[in-house]
Amino acid sequence: QICGLLGYFSETDAPEFRKERETLSRRDPLTGLLNVRGLREAEYAYQDEYDLRKRDYARFQISITDFSDVNRQYGYDFGDLLLRTVADAILNCCGNTASIGRVRGAQFTALYQFETKERIDALTERIREIPSHIHNVGGVPFTPYLSVESSIFSESESGSHGGE
Repeated sequence: QICGLLGYFSETDAPEFRKERETLSRRDPLTGLLNVRGLREAEYAYQDEYDLRKRDYARFQISITDFSDVNRQYGYDFGDLLLRTVADAILNCCGNTASIGRVRGAQFTALYQFETKERIDALTERIREIPSHIHNVGGVPFTPYLSVESSIFSESESGSHGGE
């Protein structure tokens, strides 16, 4: 016998739900970093800044080397933990000076506005040093290897402003 119901309804178009839904649509649920959509929107903002103020930016492509082998050998749960660990390390390395996201799998992108090319070199070196700070993932002794590449927007052949 049912005597009554206890509960409530909430309007999903309320501002707080809309904002949360928009945030979730731009974030990678596993790492909390930006997803492809979030990165694309951030890059549009960087391109606008270049068009308006000639503030150039670099794109860093960072990937965990042999990640499929890691998943095969250690399992997918460990792989997910490794992705979160590396994502946190990239975030700590770049801080709030870059827009950082996970593109897919074990591939990350960081967008970084710079004043001098020396700053790109310095950030590249800090990113390359990330594995030297990771020696344990979820209680398992493990050090990942990262592949790091960078390109400058104004020098990019694929960019609409190549060579400017």
